[in-house]
Amino acid sequence: ESDSELRDDCDKSEHEANMSTVVLKHVSKHAPPTLSRKPSSLKESLARLQSSTKMQRQIPRWHPSRVVRSSIFEVFFSLLILLQALCLAIETQYSGLDWGNKLAYSGYDAPAERVWPSVPTFLLTTEMLF
Repeated sequence: ESDSELRDDCDKSEHEANMSTVVLKHVSKHAPPTLSRKPSSLKESLARLQSSTKMQRQIPRWHPSRVVRSSIFEVFFSLLILLQALCLAIETQYSGLDWGNKLAYSGYDAPAERVWPSVPTFLLTTEMLF
């Protein structure tokens, strides 16, 4: 009785394994595309790079999606952000020099217009650009 039960269990598990393989084959043929995942190997990464390069060659150079994905676009806007941060720092320093003089703080003997005479013009110009 135990041998026949074992055989039945073995037959059932074998049948279930075969059925799951059939179901997986059926699902994989008709399944919608899934989200992309990180490449697991260098070979897969290079294959993705080649396929994306081929796709980019088909898109015209002036197309917005191609422009936005370019490294030149990233560098350009990174430099603009860096320049804006620099302008904010200069404006803050200029304002601090001015307030230091108005409050008669020691070491701030001259007004900001005399210490940095061209800063207001520079700040107005960069404000117009940004």
